Amino acid sequence: MKSENEKIQLKQWNFAKLQRFQHQNDAASIRLGMKTWDNDLLRGTIYDERTLPGDYLGLYASQYDAVEVHDTFRDPPTPYDTDRLKRKVEKVNPNFRFCPVVPRIISHETNLSTETKHLTNFLYALEGFDLHLGSCILQLPETFSPTSMPLLKNFLAQWPLELRLMIDFRHKHWFLQKNAFAELMQKNIGVLITDDIGLEKRFERFVTGDNLGVRFIGRSKLESDDQRLALWVYRMNEFGAMGIKDSYLFLYEQPEMCLGLLQKVANSIGGITKVPLGYDTSSDQLSLF
Repeated sequence: MKSENEKIQLKQWNFAKLQRFQHQNDAASIRLGMKTWDNDLLRGTIYDERTLPGDYLGLYASQYDAVEVHDTFRDPPTPYDTDRLKRKVEKVNPNFRFCPVVPRIISHETNLSTETKHLTNFLYALEGFDLHLGSCILQLPETFSPTSMPLLKNFLAQWPLELRLMIDFRHKHWFLQKNAFAELMQKNIGVLITDDIGLEKRFERFVTGDNLGVRFIGRSKLESDDQRLALWVYRMNEFGAMGIKDSYLFLYEQPEMCLGLLQKVANSIGGITKVPLGYDTSSDQLSLF
């Protein structure tokens, strides 16, 4: 199997080789980020012990290029909310992108209805992000199966073509049907993949538009994380060279291991990511294998 061959080859790799691969494929672009910037557990890693919560976002944006915004899922934002976040990053990192989650009142409570004011209000609020708006995320309920495709199709017909969108499918049947994502390819809609231990899928099926997202679920002190992470970086670079213009790699690791994985990926994609505060540059964390 191809996946097995890839695993064998990756045993001989390191992130220096992945970095050279990235430089040879300038069309590939991966923005590295995390699931949130607002986490006190990141003190002593991403932030030092004296950093105030109000300074988290600016410092985070000085080191990483993207972040998921889950507050928009719980509470629909206003233009003031999005503009306030943009102002914290615009002078720090011009490449930074916010990836807001579509409010649950749209995705869950009204079953993707487009006949209410909620979608209009959300789209209006997004204007506050201005050039710092990345791909939006539509998180579907776990009960939303392929049989509900007419609802999704109607929603996508109302979604503005100029706004990139990634869909987070939660129902397992989406990944079992051969042509489940055909509609997304017609609309240039991306997929947000949540990768976890033991998850084996044909990656090519997820390339449905010119944007793509991967959530990498890390586990503390598990050696297989390095290999899985290297494989995802390879895959994302490979498809970036084939036309994907907007890629995101969100790391969902435990706080005590975030420094090692974040820094390895930062080195591999040749981004602007800096060594986080408190990071021990003399350690062996930069060595992948």
